[in-house]
Amino acid sequence: MTLVNYRCQKCGMFYVHGLPDDERQHRNHHRRWAAVAEPKPNPAIRKQQMIADGLIAVDRHSPTWLNKAVYERARLFHYDFPLWNEYGPSDGPNKSRAFLFIADDRVTMAGACAFEWMDRENAPHGWTMMWVWLAPAYRRHGILTRHWYTFRDMFGVGFHLEKPLSDAMAAFVRKHSHVELNKVQTIQPEHSGQPLMQP
Repeated sequence: MTLVNYRCQKCGMFYVHGLPDDERQHRNHHRRWAAVAEPKPNPAIRKQQMIADGLIAVDRHSPTWLNKAVYERARLFHYDFPLWNEYGPSDGPNKSRAFLFIADDRVTMAGACAFEWMDRENAPHGWTMMWVWLAPAYRRHGILTRHWYTFRDMFGVGFHLEKPLSDAMAAFVRKHSHVELNKVQTIQPEHSGQPLMQP
């Protein structure tokens, strides 16, 4: 039997076709990937309180399944950009805030983002948007635009953005900020990272 090394064109996993263990691992990985990257409607979302149309706030007091939903999207963000540090559910009421973006059907999780309060020695203290991730089908559909001013109201007009920024995210900030990009508070992480996900 000829063994062939494959890379799944969707989930990106490398596995050896013809090896039962590899194929089983790929099926499990792909299933977990698809649950987030190709989200299905979840009627339970209708029962959750939204702080704005299409936006659910998540913290450590939220139901476990909502925290897990944020975590899975953070995990997939790191899968897209594997050098980024791991981000899990909030471990305190005042240091972290996470949000789930809900699609127009009001029952599908389109993506998520997270903010953290950062006490830094070499930069101003304040809230920082750490990451934002949207499922491919929901990118460039105005979801982040819809909630940008909600975030500015919650975290201040000059909340920080974790660097580096993708070209698309930099263009987004230029368009939606009241100041030039070089005046927007951006933070260079100590670790090596890839661009903050584009809207």
